[in-house]
Amino acid sequence: MDFDTEVKLAIYRHIAENADMPTIDIIAHTLTACGSEIQGAYLRLFENRVLVLDPDGESIRMAPPFSGIETQHRVRVGEEECIAHFAVPAARWWEDIVYT
Repeated sequence: MDFDTEVKLAIYRHIAENADMPTIDIIAHTLTACGSEIQGAYLRLFENRVLVLDPDGESIRMAPPFSGIETQHRVRVGEEECIAHFAVPAARWWEDIVYT
C-alpha cells in the first residue's frame, strides 16, 4: 500500500473513531511519520480530490462524506455521530473506503 493511501485510511479511521478531523500531528503520530511527510500527503490527496483542505493547506475541511465544518447533516459510524457534508449512508461508504 502506498503512503498516501495509508494517510487516507488513517484520516478516515480517526474520523470514525473520534468524530472529528485529525490534525497533521495526529496522523504523523499514528503513522510514525514526520509532519512534512503527512502535509505532503494531504496536498497530494487534495490534488487528487480525495480531501478538501482549508486555505492553510493543513486543516481538513472535508473528507467526503465527512465535514470539518458545521452542517445540518449527521451520520453515524458505529457509536460516533459525525458531521456530514451531505446526507449519505456513511456506514456503506466507510466499507467502500476500507476495502478499496
